[in-house]
This record gives sequence, structure tokens and C-alpha cells, in this order.
Amino acid sequence: MASTTTREQLKVGRLTVALSNTGKVLFPDGGITKGELIGYYQAAAEQMLPYLRERPLAMARYPDGITGERIFQKNVGRHFPDWIPRVDVGKQGGTLRQVVAAKAADLVYLANQACVELHPFLSRIGRQDEPDQLHRPDMLIFDLDPPDSGHFEAVRTAALRLREILEDLGLAAFVKTTGSKGLHVQVPLNGREEFDPVREFAHQVAEVLAAAEPDLVTVEQRKDARHGRVYADIMRNAYAQTAVAAYSVRARPHAPVATPVSWDEVADPELASDSFTLRAMPDRLAQVAKAGDPWAGMSRHRQGLSRPRRLLARRPP
Repeated sequence: MASTTTREQLKVGRLTVALSNTGKVLFPDGGITKGELIGYYQAAAEQMLPYLRERPLAMARYPDGITGERIFQKNVGRHFPDWIPRVDVGKQGGTLRQVVAAKAADLVYLANQACVELHPFLSRIGRQDEPDQLHRPDMLIFDLDPPDSGHFEAVRTAALRLREILEDLGLAAFVKTTGSKGLHVQVPLNGREEFDPVREFAHQVAEVLAAAEPDLVTVEQRKDARHGRVYADIMRNAYAQTAVAAYSVRARPHAPVATPVSWDEVADPELASDSFTLRAMPDRLAQVAKAGDPWAGMSRHRQGLSRPRRLLARRPP
């Protein structure tokens, strides 16, 4: 379908969002248009926003479609309307002003900017009396990455084994497909520790997993040292690092979506990292609305790592 130059307006809540070129094809393999992307993010907003609120975002934009140039944008564009929330984020030598999505209209506006993927921080904006809160994550993440796209069964097995280890340490674990190749296993935290000790704890857990399943999992960063094993990547647990958002579309063929799943679904051999796509998500969202979000109650499981560290230290080598 050829791109159009028409301009439209969409009422989203109390705001009217100006749209442009909604007929432009962003995903050539399936003919998925920018208008479909906008419609998806509007429909998914209720489920998605709880995992985005108060988190600075990086935006992966594809103005010429996913086969064109990727613009990984952190700074808010000068043309962004005043009603788009933003926050100043400190970096070496200065600051960045980044988007914080708080309402459905924000997601619609970003989709109209050809923002296909949303990548939030693992920490939240603090109150004025908590200026360092962005340095204290309230989410720990393990990125389980297969050696290639044909080894997803190994990722499922590694995730289930990791869950057992985390539960033995008294930690609740939640999981989502990435829409790419692997799974993200996430642990909610109370946000009282800085990134360095949290990342060190994650590294120790990953080493325990690799020691328990040496033929399945590795912590080797070098690909040539992984020898066909799942890589337990913990490097996202650092200040200003991001991870793809729950319910974010991915810039891959057929528009797969990073989707929260239950642990029963992880045990299902039919699950794949790209099981859920933009055009299939209406059924998934309806299922979630009826049966409940697999991540429901996540915030109630936030806790510190003092006791899990003690339990980890007591584990036999």
C-alpha cells in the first residue's frame, strides 16, 4: 500500500491527537500500516501503561518502515506537544529530556511518530525529595538469549529453572516473551538499592543457574564461548539501561509483540518468542481482560535483596 499524505485527528481521552500518513506501510512483509500501529497502542494502553508510568523511555522510531533507518531517540523532540510528559535524566556531562508515557494519548502520539518500540528504564522517577530514585531500580531483569532462533525450547527450560532458583531465594518472578529471540524473567524490587549491588546479585544468580545447568546455560558474554547454550544476560541492570516494554511491538517481520505470559504458558512447547503479533493481540488482550493479566499483582511482590543474599550465600556450591 502506498503511503498517503492525509492528516487526521483522533480523540483519545480528553485530548485530540493529530495523525499523519496513517496509510504508510511500516511492516512490508505483512502490509502493516502506521494506522494499525496507532490503533494497537491505543487498544493496548490500559494493559501497557502500568508498566510504563514514571519510567523514562527510549524510542525506537522507523519513519521509513522497519526496513529503513532506525532512530533510537532518547531526547524529546522539540515539536512534541506540551501535554507529553517528560523528565530530565542525568548523564555524564549533562542531561537528557526523555518522554514518560502516562496516558493512552501519549502512546498514540508516539506511534504517530513511527515509534515502533518502547524501551523503559528499570527505575522510576522519584519525588522531589527523592532525586536519586532513578539510580535505584525497582525491577531486576534476566535476558535469556538463545544461541539462535531455533533453540527456544532451551530458553523455556532455562526460564523455568531460573524461576525455581528465584523462588528458593524467596523472590517472585514474572516472565514475558521479547518478540525477538528469547524471554525476559523479571523480579520486582522495593527500589532501595542502587544498580551496582543489584546487578552483582543478578550476576551471582545467573552463575548459580549456569552451574546447575552447565550444558544449557552460560554467563559467557562472548558468543564464540557460549557453545550453543542460552546466555543469561544481566547487563541491562544498570543506570539508564532499558529493556523492551511489556506489550511493545518489535521492529521485526509480522510485528511480534513483547508479551507477559504465565509460567504455565512458558511450560507449553507451543510457546515461541514471537507467538504474539500485532494483528493477533486483540484476542490476547481480550483474554487478559477476561482471565487476568499474568503480571497482575506484580507491585505487591516488591522486596529487598538482603534476605535473598543470605539464602544465596547458604546454597551449596
